[in-house]
Amino acid sequence: DKSISWTVGHMQQWYGTLANGAAILQQLPSPTEPAGKAWIQGTHEATRLVAAEAAVVNGAKWLLPDVVGMLDDPYLLNRQFAQKSVQGLAKVDLSEQFGYWYYQTKKERKATLEKIRDFVLKPKN
Repeated sequence: DKSISWTVGHMQQWYGTLANGAAILQQLPSPTEPAGKAWIQGTHEATRLVAAEAAVVNGAKWLLPDVVGMLDDPYLLNRQFAQKSVQGLAKVDLSEQFGYWYYQTKKERKATLEKIRDFVLKPKN
């Protein structure tokens, strides 16, 4: 839930300097947003995978919209981690309730993903 700006600032404070701090901040679209959000939306597939796992391990429900988006990731392994993470964060079995499986083709996933988004992301009363 902390931003990269926060991390860089604290590392500079703790260690006196961070040689590439400015370069790190320039590479991110929004260095003030939570790092987990930047990682899960990033272009590096392995980082997205780790971010999805970290979201569920840390109970980061605020990342649920982004993890749901990963259910349509181009990489099968990332979709597998996303399915596990969405199920853990939303307390729902995507395969039983919606027929979603990470190994489905893009076409097979399309209608299912709309239902999942509606269910998982709708405001709870």
